Amino acid sequence: MTSIFRRLGFAAFFILITTAAQATVIAYPDVKIIEQTQHRLVIDWTPQNFRLNEITINGKVFKRPVFGLAVSQGKPGEPDIPWRNFTIGKPINSNVRVTILETDNQSFSDINIAPIPIIGKDKKNISEFIYSKDAAFYQTSQSYPSQQLYHSDGGKFRDIAIEKIQISPFRYSASSRTLVYYKRVRLLIEFSDVPSRPAGFRKRGMLDDLYQTLLLNFEQAQNWQSKEHVSFKKPSLSGGDWYRIPVTEDGLYKITSSLLSEAGISTSGLSIDAIRLYNNGGHILSYQVNATRYNPPYTQEIPRFVYDANGNNILDGNDYILFYGKSLNGWFYSDNSLDFTYQTHPYAKTNYYLLNINPAGNARRMVEDIPPDQSNPVAADFFYDRYHFEEDLYNLLASGPDWYGNRFFGLSDSYSKTFNITTNQAAGSIPKFRIRLKGGSGIKYGDNQNYRYYFKMTLNGNVLYDGVSFTEETRKTYSKDITDPSIVQDGENKLDIQYSAIEHESSNAYLDWFELYYPHDFLAQNTQLLFYTKTYQQPVRYQVGGFDPNDEVYVFNVTDPANPYILYKELTVQNGSVVFDTPVFEHPQALLVSSLTSSHIFTPPVPVRHFPGQDLLDINQQADLLIITHKTFRPYAEQLAELRSELASKIVTMDEIYFHFNSSVPDPTALRNFLRYAYLNWQSPTPSYVLLFGDGHYDYRNITIPDTMRVPPFEIYDAHEIDSRTTDIYFVDLDYTGNESFRNLSPDLGIGRLPIESTLDAERMIEKLTTYEKNPQQQGWQTLITFVGDDEITPRSSSEWMHQNQTESFARMSQLRKFNKKKIYLAAYPSVPGGFGRIKPEANNDLIKIINQGTLIVNYVGHGSPTQWAHESVFNMSRDLNRINNPGKLPFIIAATCDFGKFDDPHEPSFSEALIWKKESGAIAVLSATRLVYSGDNAAFNTRFYRNLFPNGAPSIHLGNAWLLSIYGSSFSNSRYSNVNDQKYHLFADPSMHLADPRGKVQITSINPDILKALSQVEVEAKIVDDGQHNTTFDGGAVLIVNDARYDSVMLGGRFNPVTFDGPLIFKGEVSVEAGLLKGKFIVPKSIRYKNRPTGRVTIFAWTSDNSFTALGYNNNLLFNGSNNINDANGPEIDVYFQDQEQFTSGDVVGQNPVLIAELEDENGINMTDQTGHFISLQIDDAPPQNISGFFVYEQNSFTKGYVHYPLDNVADGEHRLFILAYDNVNNPTEQEIRFKVVKSEEIALSEVINYPNPFTSSTRFTFQTNRSGAGV
Repeated sequence: MTSIFRRLGFAAFFILITTAAQATVIAYPDVKIIEQTQHRLVIDWTPQNFRLNEITINGKVFKRPVFGLAVSQGKPGEPDIPWRNFTIGKPINSNVRVTILETDNQSFSDINIAPIPIIGKDKKNISEFIYSKDAAFYQTSQSYPSQQLYHSDGGKFRDIAIEKIQISPFRYSASSRTLVYYKRVRLLIEFSDVPSRPAGFRKRGMLDDLYQTLLLNFEQAQNWQSKEHVSFKKPSLSGGDWYRIPVTEDGLYKITSSLLSEAGISTSGLSIDAIRLYNNGGHILSYQVNATRYNPPYTQEIPRFVYDANGNNILDGNDYILFYGKSLNGWFYSDNSLDFTYQTHPYAKTNYYLLNINPAGNARRMVEDIPPDQSNPVAADFFYDRYHFEEDLYNLLASGPDWYGNRFFGLSDSYSKTFNITTNQAAGSIPKFRIRLKGGSGIKYGDNQNYRYYFKMTLNGNVLYDGVSFTEETRKTYSKDITDPSIVQDGENKLDIQYSAIEHESSNAYLDWFELYYPHDFLAQNTQLLFYTKTYQQPVRYQVGGFDPNDEVYVFNVTDPANPYILYKELTVQNGSVVFDTPVFEHPQALLVSSLTSSHIFTPPVPVRHFPGQDLLDINQQADLLIITHKTFRPYAEQLAELRSELASKIVTMDEIYFHFNSSVPDPTALRNFLRYAYLNWQSPTPSYVLLFGDGHYDYRNITIPDTMRVPPFEIYDAHEIDSRTTDIYFVDLDYTGNESFRNLSPDLGIGRLPIESTLDAERMIEKLTTYEKNPQQQGWQTLITFVGDDEITPRSSSEWMHQNQTESFARMSQLRKFNKKKIYLAAYPSVPGGFGRIKPEANNDLIKIINQGTLIVNYVGHGSPTQWAHESVFNMSRDLNRINNPGKLPFIIAATCDFGKFDDPHEPSFSEALIWKKESGAIAVLSATRLVYSGDNAAFNTRFYRNLFPNGAPSIHLGNAWLLSIYGSSFSNSRYSNVNDQKYHLFADPSMHLADPRGKVQITSINPDILKALSQVEVEAKIVDDGQHNTTFDGGAVLIVNDARYDSVMLGGRFNPVTFDGPLIFKGEVSVEAGLLKGKFIVPKSIRYKNRPTGRVTIFAWTSDNSFTALGYNNNLLFNGSNNINDANGPEIDVYFQDQEQFTSGDVVGQNPVLIAELEDENGINMTDQTGHFISLQIDDAPPQNISGFFVYEQNSFTKGYVHYPLDNVADGEHRLFILAYDNVNNPTEQEIRFKVVKSEEIALSEVINYPNPFTSSTRFTFQTNRSGAGV
């Protein structure tokens, strides 16, 4: 980590710079490259769109400085000062120096900067902001931030090393209330260790295209591509047959010919060298790719001890093979503590040893590393044995890998544990007691109560601790030397824990574990003893008793369980003991002294045949897309791969990954290691996209959740709710070398997850993807983005203007100019009492209608929960999921809010999951957060995502590309700030997919007349173009969409930024396209806005007959003004019926969720504008009328006749009256009334049963109505 700060405001120091022609990098519109040479880079940074937003907190007005592409990096309570991040490429192993050369600045006085809020939750589990200033930053004369420039090594992005730079354009003095804004900063970036000969650039995968978007200096950095040298390529594990042996206890295990025969293995003439064993040692896989311990690149072969009585190398007679088996839960050497520490494996309960029978094998044997005679050894009189107690009962946050045992609750509580050990009170021994406790109160973010816990602990009635205390969510470890060894008893011991708390009756704390280190003599039990050495500065002599004279005694060094070796063999037993010396070891060792006939040598369970599947270590493979799934879902993954026929796709199951990369033991890091292996070793194209095709949850070991783990998540521990999280980024950070806080993950591949729970979910999702890409409804929904913005009112504040302002800033982005926009801003809707407070049903209804009409994207910004948007419940899973009926026009939903994507808690499925699972309808993809997130960071991520998804307004790129680039916009870590906000955003989608936005271009060639008068007939002509040339091969259809003039809001006031709405819909109708040409007509309604500014819009969305290609064109400059006179007093003709019931007559029976069809026709067209109440209205019984104009589409090549298709959801059982009111464009109304009957039943219901003739003699004919269309009766 390097930080450079140069005091700003006085003359910058001067360097002679040879200025090159200034250049702007597309992905960094606020940066200009001034100079770029082999060793240095000079840039000018000019923050864009700077402004000071206002927020009122407890009646006081604060300012929040913002600018384009900013991220928030502070902690709650600190001034909310934003930063900007840059990513630059550099030579491998280069040291980078960054210096501020010069600045332009501006000062603002009397500025009170708002603090970064704490995120809490209200009684509906909806997120809310709690503002509290940290006095350490607000009551000081020092400027904030103290350092304005940071940079650090960012590892690598694929094959280029990167440096991350972070800079803030602000310095704030809280004492003087002065803010300095640096509106231009010039930076000098210098590189060391630049190679003298450029390596050149070679593309290895699809994502290599992102270098020039991600890296500010790609033109310079492309010469520094450096593919990592790979030394662990392996063609395969082994041929032959495979079996699994479960192990849950440490010790030696014996394989005999009879055991193999029980497994169905032919042992006749079986060579001992044909019997191999594989295992990674039982420890969790290292998170760090550069770790020297517990970091196998794939499943390792382990050494065996062979007893071959007759020396024929055949497993016959009394021959056997021994291997050292290790439980997943036990003592492992730690490089951090330089001792053996206890591991409770967080991901699995059983270790698996893989048995391989391969006649062509040459199996690995234990080596003998017998030390020479040692001089002057010191005698060891005892060793410290260990007892560890741990129960995993509670996951406090339903998040993270951490579990806890006994719960202490209330103001007082107690707990006792009795346990047995074998010990002796050796002279000079000092037993040690260790315990870890966890505070359970104050873990929820926003719970600012002061909790304190007190503990008294006694062992066998002797006080170990009295009055030890800690607070809130702390995880506290206590360690104590027991100076009186007699306290520790041979046999039964009892630990008593007394707990108390003050003030809060809801206080609670937990026992995590306790352990005891106690003296043990060197006496074998059943001729076997495992002991742990201390670190000595000279050789040590051990005398181990408990053996018989005829015992054949060996000493095995099992410090590394995957690589045990023979330290001594065939030791002589004298007077029941063996004696051996050990050399000086650098660190403590685990030594197992055993006779070969010890009764403590285990006979393992009968090996079970295992089929490893495809060989993932074969380096002669390639893939653009890796689909990772559960074996149950493989058939559906294969269908998805077929849908992605343009990509090299490969399907891999988690069982195959665990087998090849962790000897079948579940561990999420095995997935990361597989992806790393494939990327480094497979042939080009190497993987670019990873789809996790399956759901996962936080309970890896099924402690409280019996549900099968399909594809695991990666859970990250933190004591607080805000940073305890899950992220899939870990799996695709192929160079991670950080610590276990995981605050600086950087993806190398695009990754997404479809949280499939069942084969039914998988089937539905494949059907939805197929329809989306091959056979969507072509109604122009692909041109619409819907923005939903939370209002300013929460239970704690009435001035949270930021959500709507952020949403409006997205809508105004130049990248989205080509799209039509629908804005549902909650501030514009009335409130009514409901739920726990206020709701806004009109906003909810508008949102459901627009989803059902079809929209490419729905983007929400505001407060949320796993199942709801906004305190006002604008989108609620229990109420709205069944109301969504949008087959063939599924949106991509972006939810910049808290918890909406919390997929890893099966007790509470999230709305994101439900939208993915929903049959035919719902969403095609969701981008949402799995935990609490911050508003400013959400907005920054949302902005970057749009900028990357539609680069310079071009068609959308792969979703995985946009996600990856957006993550890099904020991934930064330093000593004080760290940003995990974006890690919480999951892409619930296939990362290799594109959205359904049009790829091609429609050129509008004529609009006649050029001034559009009310009641005039307008003709629009256009052509499909390809690279500017008329595409004459394009045949199909198009939708012509016309909107009235744009208008500014007059309703939203307050401190909201100005809002502009698209004009009302005037026309939406289909036209045919032949030879790339199209022509459409429409009639301008009488009730237009009559604006003397050309701000109306015409949009054309076209598609080929086979739906393989779409195109878009638009004109934003229609002028609607003036009017014509038409003599027409008749309203439109209306015919009403239901889908699949074209012969419907009033009073007929329909199903509970019928689709209403209204056929409307008028020589002057139908009014859809909603101006002065002129719209298509639907009313059922006495319910309020609904505007359903958005569901009306003119039939092809007509501007006088069209249809409404409107789904009616959850209509009550019984008879109903339905009214349709419509106006023509001259504003003449027509109302149509029908009656219908709903029969609510899972069974087919018959009504109106009539037979004719009646009476009859030999036959009669029945007619009847049913409640289910298309029913077979």
